[in-house]
Amino acid sequence: MKRRLEGFALLAAIMIMTASCATMHKPRGEFKPPQYPLTEKSAELLGTRIVYVEGGEGAPVIFVHGVGGALLDWEKVLPWFAERYHVIALDQPGFGKSEKNPQYHYSIDNNARVLLALMDAKGIKKANLVGNSMGGEVVAYFAIHFPERVDKLVLVDAAGALNLPATPFMPELIWLLAPWIDSMSNRSGSNDPHTEDPDRVKPNIAQAIYNSDEWWGCREAWRDEIYDIFRLELKPELKDISAPTLEIWGSKDPLLPVYSKWYFWEHIPNSELLIIPGGDHTSQLSKPKEFEAALDLFLQGKPNPDYQKRGEKVILPK
Repeated sequence: MKRRLEGFALLAAIMIMTASCATMHKPRGEFKPPQYPLTEKSAELLGTRIVYVEGGEGAPVIFVHGVGGALLDWEKVLPWFAERYHVIALDQPGFGKSEKNPQYHYSIDNNARVLLALMDAKGIKKANLVGNSMGGEVVAYFAIHFPERVDKLVLVDAAGALNLPATPFMPELIWLLAPWIDSMSNRSGSNDPHTEDPDRVKPNIAQAIYNSDEWWGCREAWRDEIYDIFRLELKPELKDISAPTLEIWGSKDPLLPVYSKWYFWEHIPNSELLIIPGGDHTSQLSKPKEFEAALDLFLQGKPNPDYQKRGEKVILPK
């Protein structure tokens, strides 16, 4: 039976790869991304070109976006934090304006090492790390493997709680999600599952990538990162995170509403949980003022009466 399943997986993988190769080089047009907030910069890190923005002075705070996103996922809060902190937000490899090389090995581990390389390039010995969705998994992984480089850790509707058993050709089989990936990548505010923010109705960088030749490399990043989100098992090592940690969750997150709830809060020793009423998968977009206030209190080390208490039933605000 096992051999039959492996044979089916191999056949499906061959069919998917064949179909992918047939469409790999269809021209789509010029990449016309929107303007970024703060000062846009770039750096060659671990063999790939990374675009990031930087501004402000003070304690360093680095923002890391999720799969299929870009640093624009933080656009509403970056200027506010740049008035108070040394802010950096990067486009992870394969997304946003960063390089999209189909031959690059996209993974949570490589994303964490690119983040480390960026900190080294900027001379930042220790930083506050804020990650949303897949970005949350990246910074949690970073805090496990490079604990001496993390001041405080913030996980915003973070991915990483759902782990699937190893299956032959799983990266190739992820291409079965191609129609969904296409739909997600050509999204606007009216159908974006990340946020109900009406400003996102305007054309965004995801659409700019999807409608350009950048898409083919970005699609590889989608596939590899989704596979790694499902594959990587963080739970046994979460107890090793020593940095003070805040898990922020939007009460109306439509993307990760069940399996990930309070996952990190329950397993990281020195952690707090804050639920933003009415927030979605990107509370920094849908509830920016509430997000700014909550994150600022945590970064300053001040108590927040809205933290949920361990051992008690979590209350979901409306």
